[in-house]
Amino acid sequence: MKRLLNYVGGSLKEPDSGQYLPVFNPSVGEPYAEVAASNDKDVELAVAAAEEAFPLWKATSDDQRHDYLSEIARLITA
Repeated sequence: MKRLLNYVGGSLKEPDSGQYLPVFNPSVGEPYAEVAASNDKDVELAVAAAEEAFPLWKATSDDQRHDYLSEIARLITA
């Protein structure tokens, strides 16, 4: 079964709790993946990473942001 980790500061990370929640396929009612059961510590790490990344992101041109976000969308779709 696929396990979805947290993506923080440019890398995938296990949740602090070490626990996961099932993700169900609604058409058959069966789990097909597990997602990190994040807690306050995970959120604090994500907020700190976002605050650290913000100055560089703010200085990035609109065209570059568009390219980055389009590539992320393409990878998610793939």
